[in-house]
Amino acid sequence: MFEEISPTSEFIRKDVRSRFISEFNITDEKDLVLLDNIINKRIPDNINGSYLSEFSWRGYLSFEVNKSHVRSIRLEFNALKILKKYLTPVIIHRLYRYPDGLRYKALKNRFEYEAFKADCEMKL
Repeated sequence: MFEEISPTSEFIRKDVRSRFISEFNITDEKDLVLLDNIINKRIPDNINGSYLSEFSWRGYLSFEVNKSHVRSIRLEFNALKILKKYLTPVIIHRLYRYPDGLRYKALKNRFEYEAFKADCEMKL
């Protein structure tokens, strides 16, 4: 029985999450949300609810499939953290810089329209 039943994807997600948090001391709430999104993407559900149908519990624990998941999730987690740290400020600057930002003109028009509308309502 122990060799015929495989771990469910939900169990593997919880196991990988707990190992990742304990190994890399993740405490920030935003990092935990990012971690959960990566884990859900990397470890999908299968039709029968079992993720590793070719592995039994013994195979899962013996071959340390968990460690390979942690390594791949760590790579993606670090890559996304670096992108968020360095690329996000550049994108925000490009969107809202004065006078030729990509969103600046649309926001300016909307603000002027709302101000005009409020001014007209005050005069009535």
